Formats: sequence, C-alpha cells, structure tokens
Amino acid sequence: GAFLRSTVQAWVPGASGLGQGNFNAGAAPVALVIWIIRSLGAPAWLAVRIWRLLLLLVGAWGIRRYLGALFGRRLSVQARVLATAFWVCNPYVIVAGSTTPILLPYALLPWTMLAFLHATRSPRTWRWPALFGLAFFAQSGLNAGVVPFFQLLALPGHLVFARWAEGRSWSDLWRVVRRCAVACIAVSLYWILPSFLAAGTGAGIAQGTEKPIDVARTSSYAETARLLGNWPLYGRAGSRLFLGGYTVYLTAAVVVIATFLVPLAVGLGLWRSRARERLLVVGLLAAGLPVMVGLFPPDDRYPAGSLLLRIFEGVPATLAFRTTNKVGAVVVLAETIGLVLAWRAWQHRANRGRRRVRALGLAMASLLLVAISAPMWNGNLYPLGYDVPDTWRDAARDLDATGSDARVFVLPGGSGGNYRWGMRSPDDLFPSLLERPVAVRSTVVGRGDPAGNLLSAVDIAVGQGRAGERGISTAARYLGADQVLVRNDLLTEEIGGPPPARVMDQADGDEGLHLDRTYGRPGTDTIPGASGRPTLEERSSDPDDAAVPPLAVYDVDAPIDPVRLADESSQVLVVGDGEALVPLADEGIVDGRQPVRLVGDLDVDDLREALRRGGRFVLTDTNRRRAWEINRTMNATSPTLRAGEDIDAGSGSTTTRWPDEPDDQSVSELSGGYLIGADPPDFGLQPAGRASDAFDGDPTTAWMTGRFGTGPGDSIWIDLPKAQLIEHVTITVAETEPAAVTAVRVRVGSKQVIEAVEPGVPLEVGIQPGVADRVEVTVLEQSDGFNPVGISEISVEGITVRNVTRTPTTLTDLAAELDGADLQRLAAMPLDVVLDRAQGVVDDVGDDEEATLDRRFSLPDPRTMSFEADLAAGEVDPAVLAAALAGDAGCERVAVLDGDWVRARITSTPDEIADGTLHLEGCDPLDLTAGDHDLVA
Repeated sequence: GAFLRSTVQAWVPGASGLGQGNFNAGAAPVALVIWIIRSLGAPAWLAVRIWRLLLLLVGAWGIRRYLGALFGRRLSVQARVLATAFWVCNPYVIVAGSTTPILLPYALLPWTMLAFLHATRSPRTWRWPALFGLAFFAQSGLNAGVVPFFQLLALPGHLVFARWAEGRSWSDLWRVVRRCAVACIAVSLYWILPSFLAAGTGAGIAQGTEKPIDVARTSSYAETARLLGNWPLYGRAGSRLFLGGYTVYLTAAVVVIATFLVPLAVGLGLWRSRARERLLVVGLLAAGLPVMVGLFPPDDRYPAGSLLLRIFEGVPATLAFRTTNKVGAVVVLAETIGLVLAWRAWQHRANRGRRRVRALGLAMASLLLVAISAPMWNGNLYPLGYDVPDTWRDAARDLDATGSDARVFVLPGGSGGNYRWGMRSPDDLFPSLLERPVAVRSTVVGRGDPAGNLLSAVDIAVGQGRAGERGISTAARYLGADQVLVRNDLLTEEIGGPPPARVMDQADGDEGLHLDRTYGRPGTDTIPGASGRPTLEERSSDPDDAAVPPLAVYDVDAPIDPVRLADESSQVLVVGDGEALVPLADEGIVDGRQPVRLVGDLDVDDLREALRRGGRFVLTDTNRRRAWEINRTMNATSPTLRAGEDIDAGSGSTTTRWPDEPDDQSVSELSGGYLIGADPPDFGLQPAGRASDAFDGDPTTAWMTGRFGTGPGDSIWIDLPKAQLIEHVTITVAETEPAAVTAVRVRVGSKQVIEAVEPGVPLEVGIQPGVADRVEVTVLEQSDGFNPVGISEISVEGITVRNVTRTPTTLTDLAAELDGADLQRLAAMPLDVVLDRAQGVVDDVGDDEEATLDRRFSLPDPRTMSFEADLAAGEVDPAVLAAALAGDAGCERVAVLDGDWVRARITSTPDEIADGTLHLEGCDPLDLTAGDHDLVA
C-alpha cells in the first residue's frame, strides 16, 4: 500500500528519507498489480515470481499477435512457437530483464509495435494510435521512463518498412506518428511531468553513480549481438560476483557457443530469405544495435558512441540514458523476426527433403533455446534472494507498532543494503520492511544535495568518533526522528565504515538518547570480517565488537516533529553547511529546537528579512570544497581543494553545497603564489596526506600515495610564481612500514636526476643548478607492502608553503550590499566564529588532514570577541598540564591571530583533564576589524 501511494506523489522520501523529486511516478500500474497479488495472500518471494510470470505471459501473447499481424498466413505454427519461446527465454530477458523497469516495457513492446503496425496500415483512424498510447502508458514511467523512451527506437525501422515495403505515403506515416505522440503524452503525462521536474535530482544521482564510459566497457558488438553486454554481469567486488547465477553465459562453453549461434542464424536468415521483412530487421538493428553498444570501445569509440558522449556531456539530464544496454528489447525484436526468416528459409529447404531432416531442425532449435536460457534450468533464474533475520523483522515490527509518524534515524550509513548476514543489494531493505519513514545516509546522492550533505556530515562525525555528547540526538531532532536505530550488522568493513562498537559507544554516551531495546545475540554478525555467531577465537580477537548486539533502538529525548513551527527570533544563521551541526551541538549553540538556516541559501533580500527577525550568526570553516568517492563512507574525499580545482574529480557526486560557488565554500589557499599538485592516488581519494604537506616544513606531515604497490609513476610538483635559480633540492622520504619509497626521479626544468632514497634521511639531490619555475618529484620504486608510501619533505631553496583554509565569504559578500538600518541590525546580532581542525578518526592521528588549525576568515563588521578552544591532552606542554592539575593554570600563548599572540588558560577540572580533553579560555578580549583575519593554532 505504501508503494502504491508513493507512485502518485511528486515528492517522495527517496534513498535518504529526507525527500526528493519522484522520477518513478509512473510506477502506479505496477504498484496496483503488486498490491493485488499481495492482498491475495502471496508472500513477497512468491509475489515477485507471479509478477514476472505474468509479464512473460503478456510478452508471449504479444509477440504471437505481433508476428501474426506482420507475416499473416506466411507464419507457420513452428515459426510462431520458436519466436514466442525465444522472446521469453533469451539471454537479454533473463539477465537484463531480471528487474521490473526493464522487463515490464520489454513485455509490452510487441503490443506497442502491434498497435503501430496497424496504425501505419490504417492511418486515417484514431483507434490504433489510442491503443499505442495505452500500451506506452502500461509500460509505466519507472526510472523516469528511460526504457520506454529507448524502445521508441523501434519506430524508425517500422516507418522504413511501412514506406518502402508496404508502400505507405510519408504524409500518412507522419500523421500516424503525430497521433501516437499525442496519445502517449495524454495518458502518460502523470509520470512524464514529475519525471521532468525531478530531472535535476536524477541527473545529480546519475553523475554520482555509473559513469557512461564505465558502463560501456562490456558492451561490444559481439556481446550485444548475443544479447548480453550488461555491465553487472561482468562485475565483482573482491571474490563476490555481482550476478554470480548468470555467469554461465561467460564460463560455460556450450552456452557461449549457443548464444553466438543466434545472431549467426539471424544473419543466415537475412541472407537466404527474400521476404520483405528483411528490411524491418535491418531497420531495427540499424537503430538499436549502435545505441546498445554505446560508448564501446571507451578509448576508440565508433561515431555513434562519440555522438552519445557529446550528448551526455552537454545535457546532464540525458545521463539517465547512460546504460544503453536498456535498448536491448529493440535488438531482441529484430533477432526474433530474423529467426522467423531463418526458420522459413530452413523450412523451404527441409520441405524438399525427408521428415528426418525436419525433425532434426526442430530438435536443434529446441536444444539451442534450452542452452541460451540455462539459468532457467540450473536454479539461478532468481540469483538475488535473502533471508531477513528475525532480529530485523522484530525490530521493524516494534518500530512500526509505536504508531509514530516521526522518522527513524539509522546509523551508520552505507552504500546500499549490504549486511554480514548475506544481503547484497544496491538498495537498502527499509522501503520493503518498515512502514515508518527513515533517515539514513547513502553515498549515492545528487550533486550538492542538501539532504545528502547533512546526513553525510553527521554520519562521518559518528564514524570518526566525533559525535560528542549531543551530536546524534541533536541531529535526530532536526531530522524529525524520535528513535535511532543502530545497525551493527552492516558490512562497514567493505566501505571504510566504522566498527560497530564505536557507533554504539557514542549512542550510549549521548545525553539525549536512551536505550530502548536491543535485538539479537551480541556478537552475531557484528564482527567485521566474520558472519553469524562468532567463534571463541573471533570473540577474543575483537572483544569490543563481539559485545554489541546486531540491532539497537534508542529513544530520543524531547523529539521534534518532522513539520513544526519555530520561534523565528531564535534562528541560527550558519555560514557553512551540515558539517557545522555536530560542532554547534558541542558548543551548545543548537540542540534541535532552534531553526537553522544556511546563509548560502539566502540572497540579500532574504538576509534583510532575517535581520529583522533576529537570531544569531555563526561563521564556520565547513562546506569544504571536496571531491567525493562513492564506495566509501569515511576518508572518502579529497583534501580541501583550491577554488579552481575540480570538485567533480571523484567517483561520486560531491556533497559540497553550492558546488559551483567557491565563495560559499571553505577553500584551500597557498601562500606565496605557489601552486602544488600531485597525481591522484590509484585507489581513490583520501583527505589525509595532501600534496602541500610535502612543502610545509613539518617533517611529521607527508604527501601520501601508493597503496598496494601503486606508488611508482606517481608525481608531486610545485610551480613557482616565476622562474628562479634553483641550486638546492632536499628530499626526505616518509618513514612508512613495511613499504616505503626507495627511488625517485627529480626534474628541475629540463634537467632530471634519479636518486636512491632512504626513509627518514634527508637527501640533497645531486642536480646541476639551473633556472626553472617547476620542480617535480616522481616515485620510481617502493619496497614490498600494501601500505601507503610518501614523501614528508621536499625543500626547494628553503621554500616553505603555508596551506590556509579560507572560510566562506558568503556573509561578508551579502553584507556589502546592505546599508543603513540593516547594517545596524547586523552589528547588533551576535556572531560566533567556530573553527575545527580537519581530523580523521579520533584514535588515529595518521588520517588527519590538518596538523594545525590555519584559517583565514572574514568579518562583515568590527567585533570584540572572546576566545575558547578544546584540545587533546597530548597537544599541550606537559609542564603547562601539570600546573593546571595543580590548580595553578596561567595564561599561555596558544595561537597567533593576525600576527599577534593569543593567550589563554586551561579551565578544565582535574577529572576533565584525566579524560583527555582540555578546555581553554582566552585571557584577553579580541578586538577585530571588519575584513580578513588569519589564525594559526
């Protein structure tokens, strides 16, 4: 019922649960049929099989009717049976047609073309165009109607056939086309319009999932001719095959040969037959086959592939059509007609021979059909099936039984429904298991999507152990959630996610959460790298994760409804993005009750209105300009980028808000006019080990690359503002184990030298002095090992480069357009500056992006401010720490602001110091002018 309701809504929860445009609005016919099947008592697994059987029966009936209309009395019983059997058991319908968005339009294509065929023969009537429109309507608009639109490529072949084989006039044919188009739009507008409105959402998601080039790597003419080439068939993650049940098409010699015999038979039929339907087969193949091949080969595309790539790059919304294999039904239709022609040619020859020859032909055709439909007979027709554990069923039942309309906030996030108990799917199980809405982070998000930005920020903070005492509960309130579900059975080890114990510890320590109930035996499916009930050895090797339950539900104190009214005078106007939520909760600025608005969403008129309502501003160093990876949940970004660097360089869409507006982002700025760059690592982006770390004069930081032995060939370079004499270059290789860089090539201008290097030992490069504006170092060799390797320092004439993170200038830019009373209101509103050093996991200093807090921020007007800071105990001089423990904390120099020292004292109690966290408060007020300020701490 919930699925049926969602199909007629233009706005749906989406993968994150926070809402998106509905590009599946056309699923209503599907939802209605499934609802009827389930209402009759069929369980989910049986409903799927009944549904697929119904579609195949509809398709079989349709192809019989279509071929009967096309060939008339020339279609023999044997040819009709052969074609019908081929239509429902060919490789394309088994592999690609295993999903409803493809199988449903596939089953209805014969009916659609039957109506069009009759329409070309009776061009004066509206009857057949109307039936064409109804058939198109029944194909539904699943996935924005991509497959139904693809299948319209069957029309050019039919038009050519009608014009030159059946003698129809162009004027009549264009009349038919216009009427069919009107009929389609009239009955399908209910899903076409929402899909159009959701084009931005769909394009953003498409940009962050499969790349057109990657999709096309398997779609050669040979593979598409045998009706395969769909990329998941050839993919795997480690040793796990994406579609293991269908790999018989790649590994069984008899099956492979049989699938190649089909296009061979079609070719023989076209050669031996003299029937006019040959023109239709050629027309269908000419329109469908090049599109199905798509961009293959990626590095040397055919003309049609080059044209498709230009369309994809020029019109982002067309990325929905990037999986060109979905046009396969048109090619199957062509091959079906071709097989009929081949069979008629065979019958013509066999009728002149003995009965034994005809029987042999029938037997060979039957064996061919059995071979090409092997998954139907070896038990792998439905390769994806899961037994959902009782822990999940019980938890879902209890969550739904509350009767609450509030969301359930799910932690940790993931890249799909991949669990240690066996489920492997790009889609999570919540839509089919829970009636209540959920909010959960998915790595598949639209470019700059607000929901994806917020959920990613909170999920990463939890994954790194930085959610604090209020982070999760505060986020839950803003998400309209009254319960938090912690799932410890998620396969986080495959996506760089957190260990279960880290998430549970933070949920237990959140002062706004209270444990309601746990589900399942502790340790079952909770130990990374293991599944099921743990062995004694597994428990002893990972006692923390073995002690947590598979699922835990927490109640949120004082939850907030998803839709509510808030006091506008308490609004918090944040310069930054969703990453600011956890730090602001730590500081007590927000707790879920105050309305939060991002200044980047405001124009100057919005700002004037906000100033009249009151509230406070918070300037942060969040909304960092980053490229993002799609297959990891933590350490899955580039370092903070410069304003001009490529924010779309990752495998996924960036979650940075306003991705094309660097002024609204925190960006990296290098001192002295230098430019530093490096080759991207082979195993995905990572925030730590940025290239500038090799030029910062700090031997404890380093540029890192070369995981799994991939370092050789990677380069790092510095471009100088202008050419200068370079006489001294010193290189210090990072001390990494077991693998480390052992040889490098250094290029200074046109000169180069190869040097053997030793980790941790500075090496003066023996290169002749020369004038150059670039120095480049390339890793040539590294020792054995899988760990990253790198270079800690490259000293070029003693140059030290400072990498400053400039915070968003959004508020200052908007304030420049204010005057009079609005400026006075701005000056009267409180303004906080909240800055956080970019770090990784709490207990792993090796994945920190920044070793120091180095910021440039801008104020819209003069302010007198106080100073507070939180530090780890290890970052403070032991003598200062001892004095604080003795109750004798004095004012110490802790930071440099605009070239002057900032003094502060430790105000933590001895117990707080013992816990490892120190709180500092400034000794003097800070008088700051309007404009830019530099802080180093």
